[in-house]
Amino acid sequence: MLFDEVVRAGTFSAAGERLGLTPSAVSRAITRLEDKVGVQLLRRSTRLLALTPEGEILLDGAPAVLAALAALEGELGELRHVVKGNLSVSIGTALAESLVLPALPRFMARHREVTLDLNVTDRRVSLLRERVDVAVRTGPLADASLVAKRIATGQRIICASSDYLDRFGRPAVPEDLRTHRCLCMSGHDELEIWPFLQNGQVTRVRVVPAMRSDSALALSRMAVAGLGIVRLADFVVGEAVANGTLIPLFDTVHHVEEFPIWAIFAPAERVPLRLRAFLDFLTEDVFGPRGTDPKR
Repeated sequence: MLFDEVVRAGTFSAAGERLGLTPSAVSRAITRLEDKVGVQLLRRSTRLLALTPEGEILLDGAPAVLAALAALEGELGELRHVVKGNLSVSIGTALAESLVLPALPRFMARHREVTLDLNVTDRRVSLLRERVDVAVRTGPLADASLVAKRIATGQRIICASSDYLDRFGRPAVPEDLRTHRCLCMSGHDELEIWPFLQNGQVTRVRVVPAMRSDSALALSRMAVAGLGIVRLADFVVGEAVANGTLIPLFDTVHHVEEFPIWAIFAPAERVPLRLRAFLDFLTEDVFGPRGTDPKR
C-alpha cells in the first residue's frame, strides 16, 4: 500500500526510492487518495511528513482491509481449485535453517502459482500490522486473539562434543555441570537452570555460562567445535547427535520438558487455500513422519 510506504519512509523522496517512483508521482498519488476520502491524511513540511488524526485511522484500518482483499483473492482462487497468490511467512531462525528451508523447495515446486514472502527472524512479528499470513514459533503464545495450530512438539537435549569431553571430562552427576563450560541462550534466565529427575524428584541445577547467544545455531556450532556443553532443541542438535558429532549426556536423569511448535495466523471465516497448503506442508513434509525426534 503506497500510503503505508510513505508513512514508513517519512518523505515522498524516500518512499519513491523504495517504490521506483518519482517524489512528484508519490505526492500526486497521496493527493488523489485524500481527494477520494475527502480528508487530509498527511501534514507536509519541507523535511517531514506527519499523520493527521484521519491519517492515523486509515493507517490502523488498512491491514484489516488488505487482509479482507487477500482472503477474497484466495476464495476466488479456491473456486478454480488453484493454490495461488502471495503468502507471507515468518519463521524463527533455528526452525527455518534446521527444518523448514531444506524442505521448502518441495512446497515451491508443488505450488508454482504461490509467491512466497519469507521472513526468517526470531523477533516476534505483529501479524496484522506487518501483513504476515502465518508465523511458525516455539514456546508459549503471546497473543490469545490469534489462531494457533500445534504442528509438532520439541524437546531439549544436553550434549557436548567428544573433543570437549576428552579435554574436560564427562560430568558424572548433574551438580558437576556447575564447574563445566556451558553454552546458553541469552535473554532467558530459565534456560540457565537445567532440570533433572533424581530419586523421583525434579531438581534443577543453575549452570554458569561460558558463553551466551541469542542464536541456538551459533551455540550448536560452538558445541561442535568443542567449546562447551549445550542444552538445545532436538531440531537444532538432532542431526549432530544422530551422526555422533555431539554426544548426549544425562540420558537417564535429564528431565525432558517438551515444548510446543505452533503455526500462528489471524482468525478468518475461511482460511485461504494457499495458507491451508502451507500448513499441510508443515505438518506432513517438515514435521510429519520425521517429527522433531532425532532418533527417528
